[in-house]
Amino acid sequence: TCGEENEEGHRLPICKHGPPRIIYAWALDGKARSLPSAGQTDNSGYFLEMTHDKQPLQVGHYILGTIGEIPPMTKGVVTSGYRYRDGAYTEIGRMSPQLPQTFYDVEEPNMNITTGDLLISRCTMSSQRKFPTNMGPTNKDEMCNFYIMYYTSRQEDIKDEIMCFRDHNSFHLKDYITTLPPNISSIVGLPKFERTDPYAV
Repeated sequence: TCGEENEEGHRLPICKHGPPRIIYAWALDGKARSLPSAGQTDNSGYFLEMTHDKQPLQVGHYILGTIGEIPPMTKGVVTSGYRYRDGAYTEIGRMSPQLPQTFYDVEEPNMNITTGDLLISRCTMSSQRKFPTNMGPTNKDEMCNFYIMYYTSRQEDIKDEIMCFRDHNSFHLKDYITTLPPNISSIVGLPKFERTDPYAV
């Protein structure tokens, strides 16, 4: 389920028991999956292959995001992420959440993250809504998430995801960093996009 409610109007949990674990996800305008016609073999799923052999690389992902309530200005325009090292910013990625939501290549090939680096992300919003918007999983809610998929040759077990969420009503980057990248909220260079908000009034 994703934001579904029971007859009493209470939101149902994603998993019946325990916390949710992502196996496969589809996001806004992601590439379609087609089911087979009648009489054809169903090859629409995925095969999971397991081994006891130690692999040379491990894969995980960081999630940078916010929680809380957004005043009557929502609808994401651009989400951007940066690595901050030795006083300098390197852009990891920048894209509009109104475009297909998927993993994109990083701006700098072979970028690495090491101890002491600071990862920051920012969402820029703009719309015509006249009511507050909650952070949540439905199309009436908003999400400010920046996902970073990475790999490492580290042999110790790693967490499959590392999450860092802040309440945007009380957290401000300028309280921790004196300067921000000049293009952190820029849509220059992004593909053109246009989307109608069904909840705008």
